[in-house]
Amino acid sequence: MMIIVCTAYLLAEIKNPSQEGAAALHTAEIFAASEIVITYLTRSDSAEQFNLHSNLTRKGVSIIDEPGWLEIVNKTVNGRTNVKNAPKMENAFDLLLIYEGRKPDKCKLWVNDENVYIKRVKEQRVYKVETSKAVRINDMIEDMEKQVQF
Repeated sequence: MMIIVCTAYLLAEIKNPSQEGAAALHTAEIFAASEIVITYLTRSDSAEQFNLHSNLTRKGVSIIDEPGWLEIVNKTVNGRTNVKNAPKMENAFDLLLIYEGRKPDKCKLWVNDENVYIKRVKEQRVYKVETSKAVRINDMIEDMEKQVQF
């Protein structure tokens, strides 16, 4: 009888895993399921500090909801590839990612030799924007710097 009960429980968990089990097994899939809906970008004071958490409407903060930008950033931070030997973070930006259905991500974004890198503040991993997409990100940042005067 005990074997039948255990078998039934295991089959139920396989077909419909518990909330905790699903989160533990498929964290990347859960992150990917939440799409970024808007981002905030400003010049960073330092690589150690993140200053985009209180006044998001102050001077020098760009609000970006352009679909191409959101798609590139979403694919980069939720991708599975990270860079092993990323260049030093210099002249960085604070990037706040706002998702639908989950807490925001605090990130650092920086450009080095036309390459764009993104790092979540609470992680050690650094993600590189695809080379073909980095040009677009660079152009958008240059346009924002002209308009907002970081």
